[in-house]
Amino acid sequence: MPKSSKTILLYKARNLLGSSGGIEKVFVWLANGLDDNGYDVHIATRDTHYADFFFPLNKKIKFKHFDPQFSKLKHFIGKLSGERIACCNRELHYSKMIRQYCDKIKPDVIIATGVKDLQDIVYDNPYNCRKILQLHMAPEYLLQNSSDKLLKVINKADVVQVLLPSFADKIKPYVKEDIVVIGNPVEKNDIKAKKEKIIICPARIETAKQQHLLIEAFAKVAKKYPDWQVHFYGAVSDKKYFAKCQGLIERNNLQKQVLFKGVTNQMPEKLSQASICGFVSAQEGFGLGMAEAMASGLPCVGFKSSSGVNELIKHNKNGYLADDIKDLAKYLGKLIDDGKLRDKLGNQARKDIAQFNLQTILTQWEELING
Repeated sequence: MPKSSKTILLYKARNLLGSSGGIEKVFVWLANGLDDNGYDVHIATRDTHYADFFFPLNKKIKFKHFDPQFSKLKHFIGKLSGERIACCNRELHYSKMIRQYCDKIKPDVIIATGVKDLQDIVYDNPYNCRKILQLHMAPEYLLQNSSDKLLKVINKADVVQVLLPSFADKIKPYVKEDIVVIGNPVEKNDIKAKKEKIIICPARIETAKQQHLLIEAFAKVAKKYPDWQVHFYGAVSDKKYFAKCQGLIERNNLQKQVLFKGVTNQMPEKLSQASICGFVSAQEGFGLGMAEAMASGLPCVGFKSSSGVNELIKHNKNGYLADDIKDLAKYLGKLIDDGKLRDKLGNQARKDIAQFNLQTILTQWEELING
């Protein structure tokens, strides 16, 4: 007998299909978990990509791919008219598509993966069902980079889900509705592998992830440790930035020590083989790649100023938080020099991240859905 007969719609407008990012991984995990527990799960998108899901999706889950095309001329006219011409209003167009689908499946709960996704759902649409907005980014980044129009959309949700307790405090002044803290699910990694002299960085290759800073920090100690390497794993989402990083590697003669390894579906194995995780993002909503490194028993090094990162890394307990590149290089050298220190911090990292185990997070989501 299924645990629930509720119908759940998970919606992500774009960058869902074929994507190997952390948000997409959590999206598919949540859909599969709810499906396993007897919910009637639907996924919808208007993604411009036509590809399979990177992460395996349960076969029972219903998938709707809306036609993403909307005339650029119509969109231009719509902007000029202040969106008063219905046929030229892109937001209204997408919203109507979703409303027609919802009229058919009659969801009890809609989960929108971000503010722009929620805008597609609620634009000129009344819904009686519960709407949950996921905020996968640090609130300060959202508040600095969103228009007033988008910020108003937040309050059209019934519940706002954030990833860390401090994020709830930061977003509270802007949100009238309930705020719930549910972290990302982090899978336990007990793979036994021979540790290699590798500093791993699992993240998309883009400016916000700041891989160039890890390259610059490693360049300060690379000659002292010629048998150590830095391995970057992740899709290249910014080709210009990737070229910048490659140029930096060449200027510092690090071609044999700093390697971009691309996308892998064997990340647990790669993390188990590494000895240190360098996670140098400017900010993170949670930093799933780093959290998975912690679950693999790796000490992590990041920046003290990085939201999300600076809450999961406990300085001098399960990793190190650096003030700048020089500081980062110092901590890399310290960890490279001392295997016992790596084990001590890594074992604590594994213990600290265990609170985000899969079953605990799924239970929290079910409580939110049924609340």
